[in-house]
Amino acid sequence: MKGNNSSIDWNSGSFSTALRTLARDDAPNQAAIATELVGLLARKVGAAAHMQATQMLRDLASDPANRSAIASAGAIPQLVRQL
Repeated sequence: MKGNNSSIDWNSGSFSTALRTLARDDAPNQAAIATELVGLLARKVGAAAHMQATQMLRDLASDPANRSAIASAGAIPQLVRQL
């Protein structure tokens, strides 16, 4: 997820599917994905990317085990900014 984000199709359903697959039952991946998604919310990448990141964070947060990692990554202030 690091590097040049200009080649990523943020509207692609396959991107979200790939992240969900990587996060499934893997705590280190869940924390890393949460950190990257929160970082994405802080960058100027467009509304579609912000919506995808927000939706993925919501999906990850549906598992209570991920909520601490999401909050620790700084998601709450970034999500409030999206309102």
